[in-house]
Order: sequence, then C-alpha cells, then structure tokens
Amino acid sequence: MREIALFHIARTITNLFKKFLFLLEDLREEHNTFTLKVKKLIPNEKLAEFEAAEYFDDRKFSYLRKKILDSGNEAKKEVEASLDNVLNKE
Repeated sequence: MREIALFHIARTITNLFKKFLFLLEDLREEHNTFTLKVKKLIPNEKLAEFEAAEYFDDRKFSYLRKKILDSGNEAKKEVEASLDNVLNKE
C-alpha cells in the first residue's frame, strides 16, 4: 500500500514541477521576444546599456530550473517521511 501511495504522490509532484518548468520556459521565451523588440527600438549607442541590464540570461534560467527541480525532489522526500510517520503510528 505504501509503495502504491508513494508512486502516485511522486508522479503528481513530478507533474507539478514539470508544469513549473514549462512556465519557466514560457517566461524565457516572452523575455527574449520582449528583448528583441526593445533592441529594435532603441538607438545603437544605448544597446550596451540595455544589454548590461539583462537579467534573465542562461545562468539565471539554469539557476531557476535547478531550484524548481530541487524543490520537487525535496517535496517528494518530505511526503515520504510524513507518510512513514503516519503509517508507523498505526
């Protein structure tokens, strides 16, 4: 029973953080689209300043992706520990 419950819980948590990853990818695409639009509108002499203000680069994307994955894995471990505590009390 424990293994079946953990399997379904883990699958649900995995699906949740996959959705967060898809949202993160959507945000990156929107940011890149916005950045390209702004670059077309501003004068060339201001491009360096604009690019210096870039915050959603590949490093930031990787950092946020790792945080999402770590949070999902941590949630799985916490649920497993909680389930074990409940089952051991019975």
